[in-house]
Amino acid sequence: MESKNISLIIGTLIPFLMIVLVAGSIYIPGIFIQPQYDFLYALNAPQGELKVVNGVIARSGESASKVKFFIYNVRSGEVTGVSFEEASLLKLDSTETSPDGFSLTYGSRWKGTFLFFFFSGKDYTTRYLKGRNVTKRLRLPVNEGETFQFLGWVMR
Repeated sequence: MESKNISLIIGTLIPFLMIVLVAGSIYIPGIFIQPQYDFLYALNAPQGELKVVNGVIARSGESASKVKFFIYNVRSGEVTGVSFEEASLLKLDSTETSPDGFSLTYGSRWKGTFLFFFFSGKDYTTRYLKGRNVTKRLRLPVNEGETFQFLGWVMR
């Protein structure tokens, strides 16, 4: 009678353990791997006006009234507004991937399905920090209709 109970217990535990192992392999890396580099971005900058030249932000036009600059702190998740003067003092790495292997990506939006047709597209208001098998959703104050421009990773 006990051998039947042991078989039942083992047969019940195997699927449970598989679920725990898969969930652990997905979520545990996110606990230990954290991005290290903050980034600077601008909202509502006219196309081509802002560039990073030799690690410093440069402006080709003078429509400064509408452009807003922000630094995203990756450790705390806080967004801090800065002026152009403060942003121009920062040393930036304008490559797509940070030195610790993270990059900024857009979210995707599913519109639904109809039979075999799938409707999806980019969600330009949601952004993720992705790298080293970890993806973290960013809470950026970007509204529909505002243009987002990534300027660079802040080198400290």
